[in-house]
This record gives sequence, C-alpha cells and structure tokens, in this order.
Amino acid sequence: MADANRVSRVMEDHMKVHYKSTMPRNIIDEVRQKYHVAITHRIAWHARIKCLTQIHGDYGESYNLVSVLCDQVMQSNPGSLATYTRNEDSLEFEDLCICFTASLYGFLNACRPIIGLDGCFLKGKYGGQCLSMIGLDGNNGLFPIAIFITRSETKDSWIRFLDKMKHYGINDHPQAVTFMSDRQKGLVEAVPIVFPGNEHRFCFRHMYKIFKKEFKAQHLELLVWGAAKCYTKTGFERAMEKLGTECSQAKDWFLKENVETWARSHFSHVTKCEHISNNFSESFNSWILELRDKPVVSFVDSYHILLMSFLYKRREKAKEWDSNGLVPWVVKRIAELIEYIPHYDLAESTNELQCVKDLYGNRWTVNLSNRSSYYWVSTYKQAYMGHIKPMPDPKDWPKPDPNKYVFPPPYVRGIGRPKKNRRRDEDEGLKPNKKKRKCSKCKVDGHNAKTCKGLAVEKNGRAKGKKKDRQAAPSQASATQVAAPSQASTTQVAAPSQASTNQVAAPSQASTNQVAAPSQATKLLASTSTGKKPMTRGKVAATTEASASVTQSKSVEDKELDNPKRGYIAQPTKPATVIFGKQAPKSKIFKAPHHRHTFRDFLEKQKIENNKTSKGLITAASNLTFKPPPPPKRNIQAIGGFGQSTETFKPASPPLATAVPRQKFKAVKDHGK
Repeated sequence: MADANRVSRVMEDHMKVHYKSTMPRNIIDEVRQKYHVAITHRIAWHARIKCLTQIHGDYGESYNLVSVLCDQVMQSNPGSLATYTRNEDSLEFEDLCICFTASLYGFLNACRPIIGLDGCFLKGKYGGQCLSMIGLDGNNGLFPIAIFITRSETKDSWIRFLDKMKHYGINDHPQAVTFMSDRQKGLVEAVPIVFPGNEHRFCFRHMYKIFKKEFKAQHLELLVWGAAKCYTKTGFERAMEKLGTECSQAKDWFLKENVETWARSHFSHVTKCEHISNNFSESFNSWILELRDKPVVSFVDSYHILLMSFLYKRREKAKEWDSNGLVPWVVKRIAELIEYIPHYDLAESTNELQCVKDLYGNRWTVNLSNRSSYYWVSTYKQAYMGHIKPMPDPKDWPKPDPNKYVFPPPYVRGIGRPKKNRRRDEDEGLKPNKKKRKCSKCKVDGHNAKTCKGLAVEKNGRAKGKKKDRQAAPSQASATQVAAPSQASTTQVAAPSQASTNQVAAPSQASTNQVAAPSQATKLLASTSTGKKPMTRGKVAATTEASASVTQSKSVEDKELDNPKRGYIAQPTKPATVIFGKQAPKSKIFKAPHHRHTFRDFLEKQKIENNKTSKGLITAASNLTFKPPPPPKRNIQAIGGFGQSTETFKPASPPLATAVPRQKFKAVKDHGK
C-alpha cells in the first residue's frame, strides 16, 4: 500500500530539482503515470513535507544549528559579522545578524552613502521577519549589505539591528550616511536613537498611498508628485501653491511632515542620490523571494550562495567596461540629454565654472570641480573587488554545543490558511490571468459573500441592514392603530352587561371602529407583525380610560372571557406567531438566524418560543384595526372579543372523489404491469 513514507522516497530525487513547482496534485499525477497507483491528496501532501524536510532540514532543528552556522560564516569569511541572540530563560531564538566582509568593504569604499531599510515576512513554519540594509552602487544597482532575522518587526528589533551594524563600522563611510525607509514599525524612532544627526528620508510612494485614502481626487496626483520631484526650492514652492489652490487641506497634510524627508528639492547634495522612493529595497525582497519559505539555517546558507554568485557576476561584467570611462547607466542618461542641447546656451566663466541658460530665460550654475567619483568604472570595480568564500556542506558541520542550544520561537498560527502572497493595494491591480472576485451580497469587488463585512445592497440602492430603520415608521403607525380598536372592542364587550342583550350598534353606525373579520384580521396581522411591537402576557393594556370603563362595567359573562382556557387572552412575545383560535406552529415561531449565531443557539431560542406560545391560545382583538368594505346589514354579536356574524361561515366543501369501478381499476392495474 502506498503511504507518505514510500511516496517521499520515490519523489525525493524529483523534488530536489523541482521542489518549487511540485505540489501535491503534481505528485498524484506523477505516481499515477509512473507506478499506476492512485494516492489521496493527504498522502501526497505529507510526502511533499517529508521530501522538503530531507532536502532543507527540519524547521525546529534548524534553530539548534544557529550557533554552528555563525561559526562557519566567520571561519570561511574572516572578519564577517555573524551573531545570534537567544532568551536566556527559555533559550528560545530571538534574532540573527549576518554581514559578510566583502559587502561591508564594497559599501564603505565605492557605494553612495545611502542605505535603504526595509523588512519582509518569512514564510516558514515559525514565520518571522527578515530586516535588511541595501545600498546603491555607481551604476544605480542594489548592493546587499546585511540581513537581520528576527521574530517580529518592532522598535526594539530595529534598534538592535542598527546598533550591531553601527559597532561593526557601517557609519565609517567617508560621507554622512543617509537612511531611506517607508516609515515602518519603529523605524521613525529607532534611526534618530542609534544614528542621531543622520538624514532620514521617507519613501514618497508609501506616503502617497496614505494620502490617497483621505484625498481621493485623481487630479491631485500630478500636483503632488510634481512637488516631490522638483529639483529647486523655488519650483517646489510654486508646485505647492498650485496644490493649495486646488485643495488647501491636501497642502497642509504634506506640510505636517518635515519637507526634508520627502521633497527632492530639500535633499542633501552629499548623498548624490535623487531617489524619492524605496524601490531598491523592495527589489531585494523580491530577489530573495524563493528563499523565504526555507528553515533559518537553509535560508542563510542559500543567501550566502546567492550573494556570492551575485558579486562574481557583477565583477566579471565590469571587466568588459572601459576603466577610464563612466558606468553604462550614466552613459545612457547623457545620451538622452544630448537631444536637448539645442534648447540651451552655455556661458563659460572658467574651465570649471559655467552658466547654462535655456530659451525661457531660466539659468543654472554648473561647477565641474564638485563632481563625484561614484560613477566611474574604476570606482564601480572597487565595490565588487571583494569575494565571498563558500561554506562547507551543512551535512559536514560539527554537532552543536549543548551549552549553546537554541529552541525555536513559539509557534503562532493565525486563523485560516497561512498566506504566502503579499497583500496588494487597490491601485496595484491583480496578477495576470487572475479573475477578480465580486461579492454577491454587497456587490463590491475584492472579496466574496462569506468574508463580507459590509451591508448588502438592494436593487434600489438601499442597504438591507437598514431594514429596522425603514420599518420604524410602520411600527409607529401600527402602534397608533392599536389604541383605537382596543377602545372599540372594550365598548363592544361592555355593551352586553349594561343592556342584557347580545346586540350592539349596527355596522353602518360604527363602521369606523369596527374590527375586521377573522380571515382579514389574520392577513393584516401577518403583514404588520414584522414591526416587532413589544407585547405582554395577559390582556392587552389599552388606555387608562378604556381600562377603567371596562372594570366598572364587567359582569360574570365578561369574567368568563378572561379565562385563559377559553383562548381569549394569552398573547405571545412575538406578534409574528399570532393565529386566531389555534396554537402557532413551530415553523412560524422563529426563523433561522444568519451565520452570526450557531445552529445550537437557534434550537434553544426556538424551544423558548415554543414554551411561551404553548401556555395559552391567542387572541388579537385589541391589536388590529381594519376598515372593511360595508358589510350587509345583519345583526352582529360580540363573540370572543371581536365582531363576528351570527351566520357561521362555512367554506365550500371540496368535491367528493368519484368512485372507480372495480373492473376499471383492475384494468388499469393490469395495464401498469
């Protein structure tokens, strides 16, 4: 019989090559085609987990090898930073910092003094965060510096990461280092604490996403981005004035933040970087995407191999360039600007100082003596001069020291299936070839009816959740209608005691106070029962005047009407269950609730309602008023608290079934055989 262990041994070689694209459904097809054996999805899923454990190692045991990993990094690449932290009480994993010597040397000697700070989620069993420091080389390419694996992204975790890199020498750059982030958790407070006085820029793309949630006008987008991209302060002021004329509140929203953190015109010129977004850090997160679901030791080992080949490819590619020339990115940029030379005039002051003027009278000063060396090919080669040496195979590593044992962090799993894809914003759109979901309840895109948190919308555009508000007016109207019939009915009951007769006024004289016939009253009661008017047990209390008149004129015959056994007084708590002369059936007592309640709650509530309605029969004489068409003139008798004709109503009897002769029945029966 095929079980998970046998399937894993068969698929292990295949998984080593195609572990990313091999899913349980692929394993099922592979086993069926090769071995003609059908396995379940559960067996295929467990077999895949066992294969991945054999290839990358166990998630829990991987944390025990963290101390050995740090020793291997420092032995193979002397001078590198490889430290870890554990909780001394519980011995649980806290964080791990990795920075190779080649990365630090290349940043300090050849990269521009700007560092992007960002974090991404790890998709393994125990989760976690991978914080990173990314630099920019002269060719405007990302340059990985260090990574920091921690349990969560907080202010303390960022402070520990920045503090370790500060002591390692990240701030020894010839120029003052500028940090750029998207204002993540704790970053705004952590950077000034560890690096006081250093410039800290914010990603304008993330700022605009927050701004767009409050200001949804699309015409403000060009004005806002135009102000952020201005190179001069005067141009920035003109752009902000245009924004203020369109929407003064939008202008105030941006000016609440320090302009030097997001406006290009106010950036420091020492950095030699015009970026207003943190996209190069986002590129690094996408670069290590395939590594983020591996155990921690396998993740660091794969990262070190990826970075080693990355530096080698850049170093080999730079050998093809002219050492005395500029990097290709700058050459391409200059070629694009050459086309605009006819629109400018040049006035030279010295060989180094020149004045540039355009056709519109704008003028700029160019000082060639202040040019930087970051864009020369010779400087670019220095950034990738260092190399990372490979580490031994993890299978050949020594066993960890028992005194340095590290337990995995607490296993915390959220509700539902763990998500591995990043949550996309509304303006990012969907992935290609992916169908957009639409809720059938609220008619809004992006979710389904099961996860809907809004109100359902009817065809006329009104929300179904406002049903109680729409019924407030009918319920008030029904309440006012109840008072009048209660008085009319009490006067009709009181009349027989005073006048020893069973007759009351003619219908033509009291047509406005007359109560509907039982069949009509039942229909009206069913239509007005949704108002959920509170009702009390016993006789309905009308106005105080009507109740006083009833008590004064009551006789022995009236007391018999108050007997619950006759079925005249008992009333339910919910008017939807009112039925004349009969007990309400269970199907009409309580409607099944929505998904907010469980089925057990539904049964309990239904049982309570059955007990309430089973204590007596129901009358609704004082609850309804109805103006029927003028009935035929006949004597009306007060029976059971409502007007009913002395001529009892007999519905038409159904037609009698015709007898089938025995011979004909037999013929039909024989024909059926």
